[in-house]
Amino acid sequence: MSRFSLFGWLCALAIAAASGALYSTFIFGGNASIGAAYAVGIIGLVLAFEQDLILVRFRLWLMRLPTAAYFLLTLLLNIVTIVIGTFVVGTLLWLFGFLDSWVGSVVPTGGILIYALIVSALIVFVLRMRDLVGPEVFSSLLLSRYRRPQSENRVFLLVDLMGSTSYAERFGDLRTQQYLGEFLKTVALSVRRFEGAVDDYIGDAALITWHFKKGIHRSASIRCVLHIFEAIQAKEDFWITEFGEVPRLRAALHGGPVIVAEIGLDHRKITYFGDTVNTTARIEGLARELGKSFLISDSLLSQFPPMEFATTEPLGSYAVRGKGQSLSVTAVTATQQLP
Repeated sequence: MSRFSLFGWLCALAIAAASGALYSTFIFGGNASIGAAYAVGIIGLVLAFEQDLILVRFRLWLMRLPTAAYFLLTLLLNIVTIVIGTFVVGTLLWLFGFLDSWVGSVVPTGGILIYALIVSALIVFVLRMRDLVGPEVFSSLLLSRYRRPQSENRVFLLVDLMGSTSYAERFGDLRTQQYLGEFLKTVALSVRRFEGAVDDYIGDAALITWHFKKGIHRSASIRCVLHIFEAIQAKEDFWITEFGEVPRLRAALHGGPVIVAEIGLDHRKITYFGDTVNTTARIEGLARELGKSFLISDSLLSQFPPMEFATTEPLGSYAVRGKGQSLSVTAVTATQQLP
């Protein structure tokens, strides 16, 4: 599923159409509408790839490459995309009588190829920067959404890799870093699927967040946790072969009000202040004490609809360090494979 909203797609294609029309009118000296059609067809294909609508596995492989290799291979792919887009759009324009020569319609000229490569390179660069900092953080920084602190309700998930210290003692720091990196990639893929945002990596843990309604909708945040467990179990042979053991993790889910603000000068960051984040960390600590893999606060659990794919085990209330009142939590376990 595309990570663009309908509005995002319309805006992106409108910008592509405008750039194609301007190029056709002022540089190429042709029909603006024809230039817009070519631009929409070509840039639309580039965006479809970048937004995981086509060649999804290939894109995931590309994203694991160093930035230089990613950039070069993506540009080569864009050349192929430009040729395909020009062929498809040119053929359609010729069939409908907008262009006279089929050969001239489907073969990109040097000028068109250079223009399309420049535009697609800019798109790839922007999207790579977005991937490096996260889509939500990128758009928030770009729009200065949190230059003034704002109050929001959010869902937070803390996922912690168990036993990383003992793993490092047995296999060394370099091997542990590779192990941790692969684990966090697995987490990130599940977070992407359920439209969360990785806020930070803290040692061997990841802090993930959703806007409250998005995290609750269709139990997205709970399904994300269970999908991480499922994804790891599905690749047990890989983990044992490559790293000698299967990752074990703890997860804590909580939600509530926080203050969201943009901080920093040379290095800017969107950060969250408030008891909700601290409580999430304390629930993760409680999961360690109780020997549970996945705990959720009862206050958050009450916001979710009934779940057919999971069972819940109420564990009662516990005094939590730093809080003046007890905290009620529930253990969650998957009962079936997620749809």
